[in-house]
Amino acid sequence: MKVPKRRLLAVLGVGLAAALIGTGVANADPVVPGGGNAYDRPLQGEGSDTIEGVMNALSEVVVDPNDSTKKLIASWDAKSTQGFTSRSAANTPAGSNCTYTGNPTPDNSVYGHGARANGSGNGQKALRDAFTAGDSTFGCLDFSRSSSAPGASNLGTVGVYGVPLATDGLTFVRTSSSLVAKQLTKAQLQGAYHCTFSNFKNNTNPASATNFKALIPQAGSGTRKDWLNLVGITEADLTAGLYPCVTDQFDLAQRRPASDPNSNPIQEHDSRAVNNFAIGPVSIAQWIAQKGGALTDVQGAAVMGTIKSTAATDPAVSYPIVLNDTYGDVGVPAENFAGTRTVYNVLPRSTVNAGAGQNPLAVLAFVDTDSSPSVNTSLVCQRSDVIKKFGFAPIASCGSTTLSVN
Repeated sequence: MKVPKRRLLAVLGVGLAAALIGTGVANADPVVPGGGNAYDRPLQGEGSDTIEGVMNALSEVVVDPNDSTKKLIASWDAKSTQGFTSRSAANTPAGSNCTYTGNPTPDNSVYGHGARANGSGNGQKALRDAFTAGDSTFGCLDFSRSSSAPGASNLGTVGVYGVPLATDGLTFVRTSSSLVAKQLTKAQLQGAYHCTFSNFKNNTNPASATNFKALIPQAGSGTRKDWLNLVGITEADLTAGLYPCVTDQFDLAQRRPASDPNSNPIQEHDSRAVNNFAIGPVSIAQWIAQKGGALTDVQGAAVMGTIKSTAATDPAVSYPIVLNDTYGDVGVPAENFAGTRTVYNVLPRSTVNAGAGQNPLAVLAFVDTDSSPSVNTSLVCQRSDVIKKFGFAPIASCGSTTLSVN
């Protein structure tokens, strides 16, 4: 459902002459003033690694319809040791500090106040702080990127809309010479993450069960949250040590706390840790974008696996390449794995709803205010060409404010 029309800036159309992203990798912080007015852009955001690339590209082509020289969005990378400034001194609220530090390496999965936010959950926490009166980062951010629906536990008392951007999918990866089969049923995939997996090509090799690792990405990532939900385990299960084959460490050792100096978690969509005895999740959109050169290729030796049905009447296989927005739907309800998901930009409700706190530019960029299904007023949603180039499937609900949290 679309939000009703309000008095906003007139939508005159983007009318961009620039190409989408050129031939380079569109995965970097915006250029600071002197080339790209980064901290003078009115809409500042950070968070999810999954949609970092597509949002970075959109931030370079979405402009003020009344002045095509002014870019509206600054989208800051999830990982970097470098800091960034989200507001010029003139635009920084009194008492606030809008200079964020870089995040620590190798483990930057824990939220650091006033530091670059890595992952959906951490991005939401940074947005929460930026909309909490009295916080030192108050007024410094306008949105966060999220590869899963925003969670109340990240937001304190700040009410937000999860504004859909596109459809993504999740699947597992393995190596081409893996001891794990290239096709797994829903039950087999879930069994792998419950450490009861036995579908090895060579069951006579005792190393199969001994060395097998089921990988998950860094804490705080939307991909980790969604994948754990899909395979039927919880963070509490992991904390209790119920599934020792599950790890988020790049060296495939047992999980370590972020306080451990040897902790080096797997960044979401980085498949280089996968070996012949391991599987892990990946965003299909990220995989396509990496394959096509739109994002840095961190696939290593990994290849995509597929989900199949065990039903005798419908032995279908769901192939994810060129994102299938019904991926996981193999025609048999009991076998469906629902491997697709919606990715979002998260906006505080106060900036969208009519009232003194409304931010017309945020509405113009992210929110569809027209009730007609054939018209989408969101400048971001209008750029389906950019969305598709980064491997995502455009979604009819792009820009809607149906999902409200808090």
